[in-house]
Amino acid sequence: MKQTKIHLLKLILVVAGLSILLSGCYSSIELNNRAFVSLVIIDQNKNGIDLTLGFPLTTKLIPGQPPSGSGELAKNFTFVTQTGDTIEDAFQAIQSDVSRRITFRQAHNIIVGSEYAKKGIGEVLEFASRNPYMRLNNNIFMIEGNAREQLAQAPIFFERFPVTVLESYIENSNLLDVTVRDFLLSNATGGDSLVPVLDFEKRNSLADPQIKPSLGAGRSAIFRKGKFIPPILGLDETRGALVALSQIKDLMVSVDSPTDKKKIGIIFQSLQTKIKPVFNNNKLTISMSTKGEANVISSDSNINLHDKNALNKLKQTLEELGINSTKNLMNKTQNVGADVLGIGDYVSAKYPKKWAKIEKDWRNYYKNEVDFNIQVLINIKRSGSTSQAVKDRFGLD
Repeated sequence: MKQTKIHLLKLILVVAGLSILLSGCYSSIELNNRAFVSLVIIDQNKNGIDLTLGFPLTTKLIPGQPPSGSGELAKNFTFVTQTGDTIEDAFQAIQSDVSRRITFRQAHNIIVGSEYAKKGIGEVLEFASRNPYMRLNNNIFMIEGNAREQLAQAPIFFERFPVTVLESYIENSNLLDVTVRDFLLSNATGGDSLVPVLDFEKRNSLADPQIKPSLGAGRSAIFRKGKFIPPILGLDETRGALVALSQIKDLMVSVDSPTDKKKIGIIFQSLQTKIKPVFNNNKLTISMSTKGEANVISSDSNINLHDKNALNKLKQTLEELGINSTKNLMNKTQNVGADVLGIGDYVSAKYPKKWAKIEKDWRNYYKNEVDFNIQVLINIKRSGSTSQAVKDRFGLD
């Protein structure tokens, strides 16, 4: 009988322990008393720093409701803005205005306006890295002009919240993936980096006949010592950076045919870049070798894609495109002395003694002394099921 009571007591203790684990609570503050930040926006004005926090309105979310169309963003999402001498001052002012306890556990994205970025994002990194409830894997974006005003007016057609759009861009490798952690690591070697730029363009849309500006991405900004340095890199140069950093899964481009200059649609896959520093007579050359595969997905050209010589010409066109994009990228970063690809890390790893001599003046050395040897090798894996453009094959206009 005594043995049975002992076993029963053990069973009760186990059940009680499991019940505690299943409760899911991580603090004494009820969820109903919390306001979950999903977006952090920082701008600069003449009076100080504008901090804007974006919150989903959880009381208005309806399970199974379709993604929001134009004008629906204001119903599901709200922005709260305050100005302060520092980010912390502005945050405390927002907390005073919000009836719930603000938490950053759900925040994934930080967006800075270009005027603030020119002054440097050191305070952003400080705030994010010292706040115990903020993630170091928060993505960083930049918007030309006032970030809050532009983001608030943009309709989100395919997602319920703007934060979901940004996460989809990153997940699908459509733009550079740069986080707070990346910037903190780059600060250890100078604070140079590329940051994706969000654009707002007016595009035709059946969902919005008024043609309001919509959110897009594709360009990138150069940051030197944590500060934005113009010019902004265009789409081709940003693609070159994605390839150089091996951050892109698939890349679709439209190129001019080597026969008649009409367009051919190409999708690049399995792109990988190797970076190798080489010292020769105290002259540093950076070898950048990119390899990948390409498939033809469309053609308006008269090129015969089943002809070996024609394919070789197309292959050469694709390789020249890759070389020129990377060259333009490196030229612009060298012009402002910003080592955005972390070339110095490769040099210090392979030549630690030589690096010790040039480390303190690395930016000037990178700007004036470094040469680049860029090579691109593309294998056209599939040219399609027909040797001609479909319109030519069937005599279509």
